[in-house]
Amino acid sequence: MIRRIFLLGALALSGGLSGCSVLDSIPGGVSADNPLLQTLTDQIGLDAKQATGGVGSILSLASNSLQSGQFDQIAQAIPGAEGYLAAAKQLVGSIDSVAELNSAFSSLGISSADAGRLVPAVTDFVGQSGGENAGDLLAGVLR
Repeated sequence: MIRRIFLLGALALSGGLSGCSVLDSIPGGVSADNPLLQTLTDQIGLDAKQATGGVGSILSLASNSLQSGQFDQIAQAIPGAEGYLAAAKQLVGSIDSVAELNSAFSSLGISSADAGRLVPAVTDFVGQSGGENAGDLLAGVLR
């Protein structure tokens, strides 16, 4: 009886730990319940690493292309923006051009078709969360 209880406890504990490893595998400390991350994984079918790295890469380009106050409008519209940026730095480095952005997407395993859905999804999210001006700023960087 004690052995059975121990075995059941061990199984329950291992299941709990495996759930933690999924959260730990999301780069940059972005939360699994982040609304933008959920949108990209549910609607586009990206995995958490691709979605996090993709958004971070977009933010990295925006950060390197815009003035600080302009970038702040975009960053404030994305919950966990710092985590996305940290993930991009860890996964693909700093992004300074659209060509580097496309290369980053490729290195993350994001197909051109998925990238074609990722970019407008992030831009729309920023426009809805941060206002039309923030969405327009981001769209301008991504042209």
